[in-house]
Amino acid sequence: MKLAISNIAWEQHDDPYILGLLTANGITGIEVAPTKLWANWSGASHKAASKYRKVMMAKGFELPAMQAILFGKPELQLFDKSSHIAFLEHIKLVADLADGFGSKVLVFGAPKNRKRGQTSCSEAADIAAEFFYKAGEICLQHDCCIGLEHNPVEYGCDFVTNVLDAKELVEKVNHEGFKLHVDSAGLHMCGGDIAELIKTVEEFVHYHISEPMLEPIINGEVNQKEGIDALRAINYKNWVSIEMKQPSSVALLEKSLQYVKDIVHG
Repeated sequence: MKLAISNIAWEQHDDPYILGLLTANGITGIEVAPTKLWANWSGASHKAASKYRKVMMAKGFELPAMQAILFGKPELQLFDKSSHIAFLEHIKLVADLADGFGSKVLVFGAPKNRKRGQTSCSEAADIAAEFFYKAGEICLQHDCCIGLEHNPVEYGCDFVTNVLDAKELVEKVNHEGFKLHVDSAGLHMCGGDIAELIKTVEEFVHYHISEPMLEPIINGEVNQKEGIDALRAINYKNWVSIEMKQPSSVALLEKSLQYVKDIVHG
């Protein structure tokens, strides 16, 4: 099973030490949040992404996915059609970065950028389907896809709050550039059986090991082993990525890495 971790878990200046920890715990991929490398997106380009990829590959890491792709972009709103031209231009930038990184999945969470508000569920689904088809076209041209994430209501989300809704929208869009991403905390927070939900949706391009509110992954609320066992049962071959915010100490990060290593590799 291929293990990655999002770079939101540490500060870039700590790379020399943290990357050693990752290697020691079987992590071979870095999921990139672009603004951790380029504050306010300043300097983000295909050339810069390609350069970063070469540096990380030399250290033994692939860059399989990206996340936080709308960080710092509150003006880009899924249900405000007047923002869609700018929104799709931003998707082009992100897809171009993905091409430079060699990343295949752009995780689309962003609960604040998909606030449905007073828009009806059916109208929201139609608007989203039209937008994501166009976004999928852009991604496909860059050999990547959007991975739609189900975000629970606790994260301020009111559109696609569970994995079955996410699967339904992916099927509605029906585009190779728009696929399903699954998050373990999201499955848990919606009250479902993690293993059964994984077996039900079955086909998805990326998987996050996470805890509610992105807390450290140290035998927490979520039965992470149940999720990993379910992935094995469906013969999941894509990346499994740890998503956690920067903890209060490096020791907590190290404990989280060890915990995941133990449940994945025994």
